[in-house]
Amino acid sequence: MASNAPKSSPLATVRRDQANIDPLAYSSGPSTPQQQHNRTLTPKGHMESAPFQKLLTPAEILDTELKVFIGQCRKQALAVEEVPSTMEGLLTFAATSSWQGVATLSSKLLFEEENLPEQHLSLITGLRFEALYRMKQYDELATEAASILAEEESRLAAEGESERFNYNTTVSMRLLLNDVKIMTGRSEEALQQLLAMHKWLASLPQESIVTFWLWQVKCHVVNGYIRLRNWKAATLEMNRMLNDLQSLVQGCSNVETKTDLVKAQIVLLTRLARLLFQIGSVKNGSLYYEKASALLASDVNVAKDEALQSQVLLTQGLLLFSTEQFEQALDLFTTIIDTEGGLASEGLASQLAPSIPASVLKGATAGTLEAAVASALSVHDLQRRAQADGSNLAVAVNNLSICALYVKQIRTAITRLEQLILLDPARHLTDPVVFNLCTLYDLSYAPDTSVMKKKVMQGVAGAYHVDDPILHWRSFRLS
Repeated sequence: MASNAPKSSPLATVRRDQANIDPLAYSSGPSTPQQQHNRTLTPKGHMESAPFQKLLTPAEILDTELKVFIGQCRKQALAVEEVPSTMEGLLTFAATSSWQGVATLSSKLLFEEENLPEQHLSLITGLRFEALYRMKQYDELATEAASILAEEESRLAAEGESERFNYNTTVSMRLLLNDVKIMTGRSEEALQQLLAMHKWLASLPQESIVTFWLWQVKCHVVNGYIRLRNWKAATLEMNRMLNDLQSLVQGCSNVETKTDLVKAQIVLLTRLARLLFQIGSVKNGSLYYEKASALLASDVNVAKDEALQSQVLLTQGLLLFSTEQFEQALDLFTTIIDTEGGLASEGLASQLAPSIPASVLKGATAGTLEAAVASALSVHDLQRRAQADGSNLAVAVNNLSICALYVKQIRTAITRLEQLILLDPARHLTDPVVFNLCTLYDLSYAPDTSVMKKKVMQGVAGAYHVDDPILHWRSFRLS
C-alpha cells in the first residue's frame, strides 16, 4: 500500500544540511572508519594519531563492521549444509525463510520419495509453491499449478462423480494461477477469471466448503480491483462484504465464531479506510477507522488480538500522516514495527491459497457457514495480496522513513530499522526495509560512510542467504 505523502515528498528534496544533524555523528573526532581506527586518546584525553597502528584496508574495515553487526543478531544464520534432506529439514528451511533451500529440498522430496503421507504431500506442495512465489519463479510455479489442476480435472472427467469434487485442489490452484497472472502484468485477465469463479461458486448450494472458497475469491477480487486501480469497484465490493458480515454476526449464536466474524469486520473496515486515505478521501476513511476502533474496544476477546491491534494502529498512523501530524504518526509506526516484527518471527505468514493450513480447511468443511466465512477471512489479510510487499510491516516502514524526514529524526529511524533487522535478518531483510534504510543512510552520512553501511547490509543478506530475486540488488542503492 502506498503512503499518503504529499506530492512534495521530502524523500525527493531533503538535504543533509537541512536535516540539522551531524552527518558523521562526530563533532570534532574522526570522520571515517579508517580515521577513527587510526586515532587514540592520550592520558590527558587529547586525540592524537597512533603512528605504529596498522592501517586497515577498506575490505578489512568492512569485514570488521560486518562481524560486529552479525554478532549482534538475535538469530544465527542457518548452516545450510547441515540441514537434513527430510521433512524436518524442509520445515527448518521454511521457518528461517531460506526459500532456495525450500525449493530445492521440496523438489527432492516430491520426486524422489515414494509413498509420502497425504498430509506431508500437501504441506510440501504448499511450501514449494510459497518458495517459487517468493523467488519470483512464476513460469515454473504456473507450470506446476496447471499440471495439478489438469490432473484433478482429468480425474473428475473419468469418474464423473460431482460429489467427489475437490474444491480445495481445484479452487486453490485456480487462485494461484491468477496470483501469477497478477504478478506478471495480466491483472485484467486475472480479474475476469476471478469474477467468473465468483459467479460459479455463488450459484452452488452454500455448503461450508463452498462458502469458504467463495469468500476467498471475494478477497482476491478486491485485490484485483486494487491492482487495476479501480477504487470504486474495490470499495463497493468491500462494502458488500461488510454488509454480509454484519448479517452473519447478528444471526450467529456461537460466541467463538461471532468473535472471529467481528475480527473480520475490523480487518475490512481498516482496509477500506486505508484505501480511502490512499485516494485522498481522508474524511470518509476516518469514519471507517472510527468504526474499526470502536469494534476493537467493544469486546475484550477481540481487543487482546495483537495482530488486530496492529491493523487498527496502522490505520490510525496513516490517518495522522494524512493530516500532517507527523510526530504522532512516527510514534505509531515505530510501535507497529516492533509489534509486527515480533509477530513475523513467530512463524510462516503465507497468503497463497495452496498454503492454507490443513486444520483451517478441515474446520471450514465441518463447521457452519458462519464459521466457514470466519475461517476464510482469518487466513486472508486483504492488503497483503494487493502488492507484492504490501504487509503491515512494509507500510509502516515506508511511512516511518517519510515521517522521520519531516520531523528531522533520521537517525532514530535508522536505529529502528537496524534493530528490526537484528531481530531476525532472514525475515526482515526485505526490499521495503533495505531500500528505506539505505536511502536514510544516503541522507544522513557522508558518501564513504553510507557506502560502507550499505555494503554491511549486503554482507548480512549474503550471510543469511537472502539473495536476489527475494531481495533485489537495487534495494541497496549501490551503483
